[in-house]
Amino acid sequence: MKSQDTLAAVQDVAHLISESCPLLCIQTGLGNLEAAREIVPEKHILLGITYMSGIALSDARVKKGALAKT
Repeated sequence: MKSQDTLAAVQDVAHLISESCPLLCIQTGLGNLEAAREIVPEKHILLGITYMSGIALSDARVKKGALAKT
């Protein structure tokens, strides 16, 4: 999902989140932890951040950016 949808998605599953069933949030973009902790305690959130850049060359072609591991 896109970062702007994080808050709504966390609200949908908040009743399932606990110490024994943490929220695992792996998304691109920043601000997802901040959005999630508005709904559930931060101690119940596992966060992964990934970054993969690219450049649109045309409607059907993308050039991969940095050569880094996700």
